[in-house]
Amino acid sequence: MGVLTDEELAYQAAKGDAAAFGNLYERYKSPVVSFARNYMKCRSLAEDVAQDALLSVHLKIGQFNPERGSFRSWLFAIVHNQCRQETRRRRWLWWNAIDTEELDKTSEIRSPYRNYSDAGIDVWAALRCLPEKYRSAVILTKVQGLSVQECAQALGITENNVKQRVFRGVMALRKLLKEETHLPGAL
Repeated sequence: MGVLTDEELAYQAAKGDAAAFGNLYERYKSPVVSFARNYMKCRSLAEDVAQDALLSVHLKIGQFNPERGSFRSWLFAIVHNQCRQETRRRRWLWWNAIDTEELDKTSEIRSPYRNYSDAGIDVWAALRCLPEKYRSAVILTKVQGLSVQECAQALGITENNVKQRVFRGVMALRKLLKEETHLPGAL
């Protein structure tokens, strides 16, 4: 028996096959964590968000429909939405400052780039400076390797919109990297 496709594994996982979901988990754990780290501004928070997203995938695996798109695009749509929800939640915590102890724990939000090396500017700092809509499209296509079609399905936008966001995101990255002193953490 050869290697099963994502869609075949998802079908088996939806029927209750824990080993099938385990295979999907092993295939996608690293890309999911990578996406969350690139999206979020706090590394430890990104790992929590990635775990929550994978749990959500496990709970919703029966909702996956291969006729609507690939498993990969469905998975990254869930991860993207989880990142957006957490970003909104953290923003609310920050602005409402209900508990100052909680804000102290989230202090990385105030200075997300303080841990960059002294080697100067890196692409990740510039990427994190992009507006969310450009950052998501660039990360999904250029870092995670999704096709334009898969990215469009994951973000719920048209393929032309993906192309436009990737183009504008890459142009903005080039500009940021040329003006490196404007990046947080720049020397």
